[in-house]
Amino acid sequence: MKNVHTYLFATVLSLCCISTGYSQASIAKETKILEQQLNVFSAANKKQGGQEKFEFDGCSCKYTNRSSNSDGFSMSKSNEFELKEVSSINYAKNDNNTYELRIKLKTDDNPVTQLVDLSSITINLNTSDEKQVQDISNRFKKAVKACGSN
Repeated sequence: MKNVHTYLFATVLSLCCISTGYSQASIAKETKILEQQLNVFSAANKKQGGQEKFEFDGCSCKYTNRSSNSDGFSMSKSNEFELKEVSSINYAKNDNNTYELRIKLKTDDNPVTQLVDLSSITINLNTSDEKQVQDISNRFKKAVKACGSN
């Protein structure tokens, strides 16, 4: 009887390990697709002298926004976060018939975060197709949910 319990325990443990491994591979695949979509649709800002770039590594994300103007002045903003830190993802239509994706991060309520809003990221997406924006938004939400359960 003890051997049966040992066998059952080993089987359940193996299934959990396989499921976790599959989950990690699935998250990595989803975030790579998300990275490609975001980088393609946000590339339009290059025309205005800016560049936005996303880099995902599983449940980690690095967002970089570089902007420059014709006077040679340039600015760079970088934000690294874990997807489990995302509190909401929304999108809105701009006046020029494109969309913007709004990512809100969880932050502590302290004077610094209230003075300078470091918790939100807004990405202009160069597309007028709402279905594409919905797909990106839904994919982002699924990745956040999957990473939050790890």
